[in-house]
Amino acid sequence: MFENYDSLRAARRVVRDCYAGADAVKYGPRSQEYLPPSNGEAKQEAKATPNNERTKYRTRRDYGVYENFFRSTINDIVGVMQKNEPELALSEDGDADKAPPELTYLTQYGNAQNDGFRGLKQRLNFGQTLYGRYGLLLDVVADAYGTNAQFCVSEYDADAILDGDVDRSKFGVPRLRWALLDESRRVFNPGTKAWEFATIYRVLGLDAQGTYYQAVLNGDAAQRWASFDLDAPERSGVAVVYPTLKGRTLDFIPFTVCNVDRLGIDNWQAPPFIDVARVAIANYQLDSLYKLAIWNFASPTLIVKNVGTQEPVRLGEQLVLSDEASDASLLETSGVGIESIRKAKEEIKSSLKFTSIRDLLDGSGANASAKALSLRADSGTANVAQIDATGGRALEEVLINAAVWLGATVEEACARIAYRPNTSYLADDFQIAQVVQLLGANAADGSPFLSRRNLFKLVDAATGNLLGEYEDNEAEKIDQRDTL
Repeated sequence: MFENYDSLRAARRVVRDCYAGADAVKYGPRSQEYLPPSNGEAKQEAKATPNNERTKYRTRRDYGVYENFFRSTINDIVGVMQKNEPELALSEDGDADKAPPELTYLTQYGNAQNDGFRGLKQRLNFGQTLYGRYGLLLDVVADAYGTNAQFCVSEYDADAILDGDVDRSKFGVPRLRWALLDESRRVFNPGTKAWEFATIYRVLGLDAQGTYYQAVLNGDAAQRWASFDLDAPERSGVAVVYPTLKGRTLDFIPFTVCNVDRLGIDNWQAPPFIDVARVAIANYQLDSLYKLAIWNFASPTLIVKNVGTQEPVRLGEQLVLSDEASDASLLETSGVGIESIRKAKEEIKSSLKFTSIRDLLDGSGANASAKALSLRADSGTANVAQIDATGGRALEEVLINAAVWLGATVEEACARIAYRPNTSYLADDFQIAQVVQLLGANAADGSPFLSRRNLFKLVDAATGNLLGEYEDNEAEKIDQRDTL
């Protein structure tokens, strides 16, 4: 799997930098990958030792504007997925009072941010949308005295999920045998009083008896991993923990890897909207050429010839040339190519396969315009509802794993637990858009065909009956007019 990890890591770096913005794209360590210098610029850049020395390449880079419409696209997509409350059931009849308190705690608080499934879903959807992968590890934490154990979900982004293996020998059902996670970070060294980078790996595995364990590899983590015994982890000379809740261990690894539209550590997928990132980079490259061309052709070039005197040449209302053989002229060039570059910029931005967030949404049905359906089909990217539904399956799997850890069978847990995102946001958006169009058409020619009461009913229905009573609305309008 390391081959898949390495091949997709470059793509994840691109989307990470594009989302971060101009500082990462223009001045980060991969800036010349996003704006390649010409041969002449590269030669000059190689000779320019001071970081602040002005070169042709740095001038072009500084002139170019990186428009970060990639970040707004990602944020819009993730924001839409948080619009509706998901369907959550922790007991067979949906009665929250009958749910195990451990599951209730998990959905309300159980993660490092203490924000429950509401915050967890947002971060999961963000990881899916930006990187194409996110990991959720169901873990158990206790207080300082080792009591009051509660569930907690540890989160891993795509780069932290290094490797893993799946066993399909039992009825073809995938079963995670082991996973390798990267928890490297800066740690404080009390001896040197400095923060130092430490490579730390976490191993999740099943031993020879099929019992779930965790092991942390410090120091030379890569070497320790190479010699690690997956079946007998105690032989590897590292601390091994068998997570336990109420005396129960597990015979499976409670680690869920959520990709774009499927679950599984072996289902590697590229960042779903990397095409948008590449359009943003192409737009930046063209803009750098466009701005440089404008600078070069903005004014004529002054040419002074045969000035042999040491006297300064004065420019202004009069030009003084003391040598009779001297001459001055203006070299004028045509900037006709600038318009071509500007049109190329517009074509690059128009090549974006969708014009708004609505064009990506699934389930539009008869309400979608033909253009929206065509744009979404042409984009070749996963639609929003598909990403959202897959994230919901991942969170539901976490809850089922927790219920099994509490003593339920898999069948019992599946019967009791449901977590399904509400993906009806598309229909709502189109309904509101159509109402706005109808309001405009109703008032277009000065003779409306709908009464105010009927218009009020229409808007009230489109907004989910949030407007109250018609008579109250009319009374409030009168009060406001009198106040003014």
